[in-house]
Parts: sequence; C-alpha cells; structure tokens
Amino acid sequence: MNDPIRVLVVEDRPAEATLIVAELHRPGVELEWKRVETESDYLVQLTRGWQIILAGDQVPQLAVVRALELLKARRLDIPFVVLTDGEYGYDDALNQGASDCVQRRFGRLGHVVRRELRNAAERQWRKTEVSVTKSVMERLLQSEVGGNPIYDILAEIKQAADFEAVGVRIRQGDDFPYYQTIGFPDVFVKSEESLCSRDSAGYPVRDEQGNHVMDCLCGDVLAGRFDPSSTFFTKGGSLWCNRTSQLPASMTAATSTPRRNVCVHMGYESLALIPLRRGDQIFGLMQFNDHRPDRFTLEMTEFFERLGSTIGIALDRQLKQEALLESREELLLALGG
Repeated sequence: MNDPIRVLVVEDRPAEATLIVAELHRPGVELEWKRVETESDYLVQLTRGWQIILAGDQVPQLAVVRALELLKARRLDIPFVVLTDGEYGYDDALNQGASDCVQRRFGRLGHVVRRELRNAAERQWRKTEVSVTKSVMERLLQSEVGGNPIYDILAEIKQAADFEAVGVRIRQGDDFPYYQTIGFPDVFVKSEESLCSRDSAGYPVRDEQGNHVMDCLCGDVLAGRFDPSSTFFTKGGSLWCNRTSQLPASMTAATSTPRRNVCVHMGYESLALIPLRRGDQIFGLMQFNDHRPDRFTLEMTEFFERLGSTIGIALDRQLKQEALLESREELLLALGG
C-alpha cells in the first residue's frame, strides 16, 4: 500500500473539515489529516511534513493571506488550496501565492489535490536530480584518490530517492552476480546471486549459440531483449514497473526467459533495472527496489539511464583498478614463493 496522503486542513468548523476530507477518499487511498484554526497551531504543524494544505476562506483566527505569508516566510514548497463558498476570488488567491481556489462541494477538490500533489512531486524530483548529479560527480572526483565510489554513489541514490534497496550487477564470466547491494536482505541476495538458468541436474542451460540462458527480468535487460513499444521499457532498454504483482502475465508476450519472480515473492512492487554500458556492450545493471507501489516515473527512469552512462565509466575504472591490485598481489605471492 502507498504511504498515506498527509493533509493539513485550516478550518474552524470540525464538521466542515470532515466533509472536506471526505471528498478526497478513493479506493486504495489512505489519508492522514489534521485540522487547525489558529496561527500558533498552524505554525507548529508546518514543521510536521504535511503534503498539502486545504484552507477555508472564512477562518476567523487565521486568514488565507496570513496563512500564505507564514508558509512563504518558511520557504516551504507545500501546495496551498483555498476553499471558498464564492466570496473569495480565484485571481486574489493565486496572486497571493495559492496553488488553486476551489468552490466547496463543486466536485473539483479531489482532482485539484491529485494534480497539486503530482506537481509537487515533480518539483521535488527535479531538485533530487540536481542533488544526485552533483553528488555523483563529487564521488567520481574523490575516487581518483581511492575509496569505493560505487558504494558511495548507490548510498547517495538510495537516500536521495528514498528507495528501500539498490544494487549493481556486473558481468563475471557468463553470469552477472551482484557487485554491490544496499538494503536487500541476505536471503534475497543469496537467492538472486546467479542469473543463469539451470536444468534439473544443476547445470547451466545454454541457448542455440552456446550462451548461458539468464532467468528473470534482469536477464532481459542485460541481453538487451525488450519490446520498445512496451510501456514497461524505455527506448534505451531500461525496465520500470510500479506494480510487479501485475507484471508477469502482462509481460508474457514481451519476454521469453523463465520467471523466478523473486522480486514479486518478496513483495517488491516497484522495480527499475538500468543497463550499464561500456561502449555498445552491456556489462551490468543498476537495480532499484521498493515494497511501495508507484515509486517510479518515466522521467525518473530516463534520468537514471543517463546517470548510468557516467556510473558505468566509474565502475569500469574501479574494476580495472581492482584487477590491477589482484594481479599485483598474485605476483608478490609468486615472487615470495
């Protein structure tokens, strides 16, 4: 289930506040709300992370213009919708900084709230893009003097985008085991460590060209096997889905490999798989998982696709450094022997 929508209602009549919130109820949507009618209570609640403010235009102790002034003074990007019986002008509300002005009982409130929440999420994501891009570039510069930039980059993405789990797979021989994970339980990583499909005797299955057959959706992305007309794929071959429990049946025509569906069985509703490329070759992927549905948009997935090009360069450098260190250690051992 999605996180509840958090609504702050500025209204001096409790019964009216209940009617306002009732207009927002929809199947599958959970609401958390609170009513305030004084400036002091309003100021306290502005620090509590409400997603939208619905303000009546007839509240004696907290006028709309004052509520908007207090919101602006704290530089909070919270949608503010004025509710009126007709006395408050639409142009006045917008000129004072309100997101919209809605007439009570007119049937528009639910639509307006959904639109404003969507717009606010898009604004927040644009800020996140800038923050993540800046952080990734800083990590890459720091990697010139050592450290583990891939772990640091994944940790930054996980925190900034608020994903539950992130990981990177890298080609190793004919398989693509996890190179780095953050947030996945050990049982998940262990069960998904190998993507190679195996027969009843435990041997890897090969296709007609002699290549190992890779299970699951990761295998499709790593093989560059996707339907460009599918709404689940970007034009660059990244997969994104907000309801994996509904994905297997709908993807039957678009994919051909077996489905272990561990992500589904573990309850991860939101999933994104981003190919990592070295030139024209896919040598790994980034994976983002979340139990909450509706965590991705096409814009977000394409951003990570672009970011993957930069991360791929850093990862390629790190892998070469690790290979060089390993060769040096082997040489020292041989000389010592």
